[in-house]
Amino acid sequence: MNVQSKNSGEETRFVDGSEYRGTWNVLGMEGIGKFVLPHNAIFEGEFRDGTFHGHGSLYFPRLQRIDGIWSQGECKDKRYTFNDGLIFRSHNWDYCRFPDRRYQTCIKYGLRPGGATLRTNDRNEFLIPPTCYDAGIGIFNPCKYHIVSHQDSKKVLEIPNTKFTRWIQKNCQKAWSEPTGNRKDLYENWFPDKFDTKFLSTLLPFSNESFEPWWKRLTTFRSDCKEKTLTDERNKHFQNLIESLVEFR
Repeated sequence: MNVQSKNSGEETRFVDGSEYRGTWNVLGMEGIGKFVLPHNAIFEGEFRDGTFHGHGSLYFPRLQRIDGIWSQGECKDKRYTFNDGLIFRSHNWDYCRFPDRRYQTCIKYGLRPGGATLRTNDRNEFLIPPTCYDAGIGIFNPCKYHIVSHQDSKKVLEIPNTKFTRWIQKNCQKAWSEPTGNRKDLYENWFPDKFDTKFLSTLLPFSNESFEPWWKRLTTFRSDCKEKTLTDERNKHFQNLIESLVEFR
């Protein structure tokens, strides 16, 4: 093992570019410490025999975090947190699903008004160049087969494999619009066969009214608007007729 220093508490740099600051014993890293990997991910926690062992947190350059319990370098029990604070659950994952389809950004900072709603979880939406896709972590260019930074088009972040490329082209936002037609694969089985529709009103966070009036307003809104337009036209016609009669007299 080639290191620059090996005193407890001092920063130790390895030949592969990784760094360690913490406690040691005769076998290596032991106790509590901070380990910086070559790609700038950082582990803070407990060590034993030179490996992650015990409680610790792994921080990624894009601000994601894994908190977990480690055993000889392997994470046995973990909790993953996205860079926006959303905690991932492997079971009963209901994020962005009915009845609450809000992004984490909207949950934290509130919904935007109509006309300014977010199309993604990022409050700073970026313009997608022609023929490209927004892959979330950056812009995917199918001609060059790489993902570049939203802020710097010359900074390559990743070269996606074939599987990831197909997923991006199928699911991610495009720079252009195209008709999708009937997409049954996008349907969701929201309710069981014997679901009580009156229970829906209790699931809607934005309405305290009963299910039937809300649903009726939703389905008759267009016809109501049309009827109102016709009524306004009739009133205008009668008003013009009365004015004509007054002038005639």
